[in-house]
Amino acid sequence: MFFKRISYAIFTLIFMPVQFSGADQNWPTSAGGYESHRYSENSTITKDNISELKKIWTFKGSDVFNSDTVQATPIFTGEKLVSVSLSGVLRAINPLDGSLLWSTQLLTPLGRRGLSYVSDQNGYDGFIFVASGDFVYKVREGDGVIDKKYQTGLSLLAPIIVKNELFVATLKEGVKSFDINTGEINWTLPLSKNGVTSRVWSGFSFDEISGYLFVVTSNPGGIVGVGRGSDDFSVSLLAIDSKSGGLEWQFKHIINDQWDLDLTAQPAIFGIPGSSRRAVLSASKTGDVIYLDVYTGKPIFDNSITTISALASDVPNVYLSNKQLNIAVPEAFGSTEIDLTKDFSHLDKINKEYTISKLRHARVGRFVPPSVNYDVVMFGIHGGADWPGFSYNSPTHSMIVPYNKEPFILRLFYQDLNFYYIKKAAIFFDDVISFLKGKLKVYVHNLKLFIGSNNTVEGVTIKSSDGGIHRWSQEEWVEKDIPRTIANKIYPYLPFSSNSKVYYSKCSSCHGNARQGDYQSELSGGGFYPPLVGLTLSDKWKKSDSARKLNKIHAIAGVDLKVEEEIYAQMMDYFDAFDKDLLASGKLDLTGFWQLLLDLDGLPATSPPWGGLAKVDLATGVKVWDVPLGMRKGSIGSGDINFGGVVSTDTQIAFVTGNPDEMAYAFELKEGTQVWSKKLPFSGSSPPMIFNYRGCDLVIFVATGGRFVGYEKNGDSITAFKLSSCNFRPS
Repeated sequence: MFFKRISYAIFTLIFMPVQFSGADQNWPTSAGGYESHRYSENSTITKDNISELKKIWTFKGSDVFNSDTVQATPIFTGEKLVSVSLSGVLRAINPLDGSLLWSTQLLTPLGRRGLSYVSDQNGYDGFIFVASGDFVYKVREGDGVIDKKYQTGLSLLAPIIVKNELFVATLKEGVKSFDINTGEINWTLPLSKNGVTSRVWSGFSFDEISGYLFVVTSNPGGIVGVGRGSDDFSVSLLAIDSKSGGLEWQFKHIINDQWDLDLTAQPAIFGIPGSSRRAVLSASKTGDVIYLDVYTGKPIFDNSITTISALASDVPNVYLSNKQLNIAVPEAFGSTEIDLTKDFSHLDKINKEYTISKLRHARVGRFVPPSVNYDVVMFGIHGGADWPGFSYNSPTHSMIVPYNKEPFILRLFYQDLNFYYIKKAAIFFDDVISFLKGKLKVYVHNLKLFIGSNNTVEGVTIKSSDGGIHRWSQEEWVEKDIPRTIANKIYPYLPFSSNSKVYYSKCSSCHGNARQGDYQSELSGGGFYPPLVGLTLSDKWKKSDSARKLNKIHAIAGVDLKVEEEIYAQMMDYFDAFDKDLLASGKLDLTGFWQLLLDLDGLPATSPPWGGLAKVDLATGVKVWDVPLGMRKGSIGSGDINFGGVVSTDTQIAFVTGNPDEMAYAFELKEGTQVWSKKLPFSGSSPPMIFNYRGCDLVIFVATGGRFVGYEKNGDSITAFKLSSCNFRPS
């Protein structure tokens, strides 16, 4: 290991990343640098003068998406602030006054969670590297002209450039290295193993000392988990040799994750003060702190990780490990466990009755596997930590991390495959129509640009900003998307449908013609119509196995339903026989989803705080403080969800944003006291940044709103603040 460290030190002297070499390059990547500290040194902003921090300009764009936000922190090239838009526009902004210097149309998604800047690349000054569609583009910093593009595959993260190599962490195709001059691929490390393709969507960093690339990976795919094993790359922190593409080590946080608990936070790399060791740091949705040796992947704190017993699944062919990791040190900043006794005690009588009815099938605890026989109720789907991650504050050797504590219900249920196949056919035809419409839109878009614009035109793809590939494409109610609506209308007329006149007259308007149920996603609300397929085959039926119980459940939910016992029994007997036939013929399938647990007022049903900011001392492993962050309108307490992020300074100030209250906050790091706040045009949607321009520190907030329940409006803005006592020096 000693000789390996020496060889990497020599390698670093020869091939060190070029973007760190310029005095004006204060923020060359969206995380502040490839080591991803989200930290500003030599700051002039202190708790004593922060009251002088005033807004100096707001850049206002026109890209507004109701269910999406800009999640990339801009970069500062020494002269220009460069940001992305949701429609694929790369924009250079004057840091002096917020005016637009140039814009270039690229593909979507564009720099979803970051971009990078490199100077002095092969004798030329100033290139921006950004993932765009299935490519990475190299764009001239001076005028926005495209210099080169690389066919990389879809990536959501900032590329990493080391001398003549371009490293890209793709969403589904693993990590790749390219020759920056020829565009030819040097190596690929696929992250598919034993039928599981682990996605990389939130964290990609590089350590120049070791020469290692670091990525964090996703959940293995949904909460059902049939047929999955324990040996894959999911929910892991991976160290990759940048020279060969070889996997150096893997730290697996959760084995066969059934709960959507991705490892999310972008890894930070640093030397441990007073030691020769180097560490890599990450954070999880569970609230755990992952703190490991760069070279070995072993915990920094000896004997800090043990195992705990985990429950087996009652779902056939789901193989869960009987052990999961328990990280004792560093101390966790969050938890997934809900207390059914204490966490709902704040609700009034009517609201509590409504919420407890929702919880009638609930089971709680650590690593309780999802089941058709009960619902899993937990924190963690939105974090703990989520993709905005944390700041590593080097003077205090601590992690400053925003976190969420929002309750969710995880449900498994049966579905009628006859309905599923109809829906798949409808999806196919809908995709064909959307593709043709998209082609026409691209043609018209490019024609307009050709006729009347000076912008560089690369074209535009018609996709959601994550490439149309996962759950954010849901409509307000899942049932309202076009393919499901078509399938719902066709189903009753087919010979194999579950025809029941009583059901169609009393229940189908809510639960669907195929008894498929319906629910609102976390983008929109907590509305839920339970799927009824296979109900009598599940223990959940015990809560509604009579008309009396059924009518009471509906009454509490505000639904006027009165079914007589005889009619109810006939309907259940019919569906019981029908579902058993589906089961015998292989037409009964298992699927699942998660949903926000909201109370009668549409607020998170557990008591606040629903989010906060914490400091973890990495020398001792102790959580030093934990404070609520933000406040939801109409709630009884402070502390709300946040999807913005944090940046810290050497003067021990942390700037944080991302709450629905649309505020930017600053906290001093000794005790976690709030020392500053200002209203933004919209909620902050990416981690803030700090850089020095003409002698003054600028604090930048990207504010485009939020995606989830609680956020009220979206926009397109970037706002800059500086100390009023600081005057820009002449250029």
